[in-house]
Amino acid sequence: MKKTEKNTVHYMMNRELYWLKFNERVLDEAANPRVPGSSTVKLNANRHKALI
Repeated sequence: MKKTEKNTVHYMMNRELYWLKFNERVLDEAANPRVPGSSTVKLNANRHKALI
């Protein structure tokens, strides 16, 4: 595997891990009972937009 291919694979893995962590944080906030309902709806809407 060439160095540029390794860099690309590494970048893509980091990008996917970032999205997984981001989604985890959004879901944690949405499940938090101390967060008002309107904020929970906004968080879920933003998560949906990010996945499209």
